[in-house]
Amino acid sequence: MTPIETQTAKLRAAVDAFQAQFGRAPRAAFDADGVIYPFEETYLAHHNKENPDLPVTGPFTKFDVGYGLDERTAEALQESMRTLDWSTLTPHPAALALIPVIIDAGVDVSVATSHRTDNVYQPSAKVYQFKRDFKGQLDDRVIITQDKTRVLADWLFDDKPEITGKLERVWQQVIWDQLYNRDVHGPRATWETVLIVLADLIDQAVAAAKQNTFEIAAVATDLPAALDLAPAVEEPAAAWEDDTDGALSAITMPWDDSPATPAAEHVNTTDTTTALPWATPEKTTEPAGLTSVVWDDLVTGDAS
Repeated sequence: MTPIETQTAKLRAAVDAFQAQFGRAPRAAFDADGVIYPFEETYLAHHNKENPDLPVTGPFTKFDVGYGLDERTAEALQESMRTLDWSTLTPHPAALALIPVIIDAGVDVSVATSHRTDNVYQPSAKVYQFKRDFKGQLDDRVIITQDKTRVLADWLFDDKPEITGKLERVWQQVIWDQLYNRDVHGPRATWETVLIVLADLIDQAVAAAKQNTFEIAAVATDLPAALDLAPAVEEPAAAWEDDTDGALSAITMPWDDSPATPAAEHVNTTDTTTALPWATPEKTTEPAGLTSVVWDDLVTGDAS
């Protein structure tokens, strides 16, 4: 079996155990921007085109895009957010390949994404992009809200460092690894590790329920809080291979093992460009394997 087949089999087994324990499928919600859809490159390209006198280069190491910048540049960045056409974002290739795999494994998958009230076309653009990119598979699974505490899920995979709202959240956040959330504690995932992390979280939920003999009804409404889940232990991402026949093995995902590039090398420090003041090698060097992903022969079609 290839690594992706092995990890998918582990996920299927975890889902079956969860279904037997709780009488329903495990629920996983994924954020859109910064998780399914890489955001920074398209956003900054739009900003720099609209504001040639106030160019900004990444990477961002704070969730607040205007952090550390002068007031005029920070406001221009917000205006660029208001005018960005969200349909110009393109999904991460691994998201296209793996979300169908996760759904096929039996996980109840949804998308939980927020919207800006000052960008009136953003919600419809997001609905359009999911229909366009996932060929209708996520049409009835997209939740657009300004308050993610209203989302019903067991786990929310989200890159935002702190998520607040009016309700007591019923999900446990899995931090989607980005430079700007490295100081946040808890289970963490990338597209390289998501199958393993999700399977481990599901297994932990089942084991905790059996040990503590929780009532199904109580656990089903507030699973992460009721079980007090421990953070998932990350495992090194395996190299993806394509050495067997079959739908899953047709997905080739060789993750780039090249040395990480300090973020400072990506910052334009010329007089005409505003370099992000916090972009220093000490703060922005990414671990190896997270800086870039090389894709060869990604086969389209039913990856499940």
